[in-house]
Amino acid sequence: MSAKEQAFIAFTEQFIVSVGTMTDEQVQRLLAFASADEVYAFVNALYVTDMSRRLELVAGRVLG
Repeated sequence: MSAKEQAFIAFTEQFIVSVGTMTDEQVQRLLAFASADEVYAFVNALYVTDMSRRLELVAGRVLG
């Protein structure tokens, strides 16, 4: 994997496990490969995807 791919995958894994413990260094790694607007868009897409999946899991347990 490229350094860019590694940075984005590491960020995604940390985001999904514990967004509250994200570090400035993790964000800076993304900014080394993408603009602030691109990182912002990526984080928003990641948030929507993660929350949608969590909602599906919870709804499946509650309604299933």
